[in-house]
Amino acid sequence: MTNGTSRRKRHSVYFKEFIQRWQKSYPPLKRYLHDRYRFYFTFFKYEREIRGMIYTTNWIERLNRDYKRVINMRGAMPNPQAVILLMGTVAQNADIYKYPIYNFLESRLFY
Repeated sequence: MTNGTSRRKRHSVYFKEFIQRWQKSYPPLKRYLHDRYRFYFTFFKYEREIRGMIYTTNWIERLNRDYKRVINMRGAMPNPQAVILLMGTVAQNADIYKYPIYNFLESRLFY
């Protein structure tokens, strides 16, 4: 995965240059110059096909919102097992979480 490492380094250099260029106009940007910024580019260690699968955490937030909505509609539940069954049903019935995975087998993730 040396290619991914070089991509991360290259993009982290671009990121530092961007911050240094714009922090004069936007002083809050200087907080991004800390060492933790390198974690922003972790996904570059994966190939392009895999990076396309790492969409966002929005689907997790959406699932949590669906959980809260269903629990509020039901009110009280008889036992913890009923809650787990209900949460599983909500997750299985949601079509929004069934994104197609393109080029998964063609990627070199498993080689």
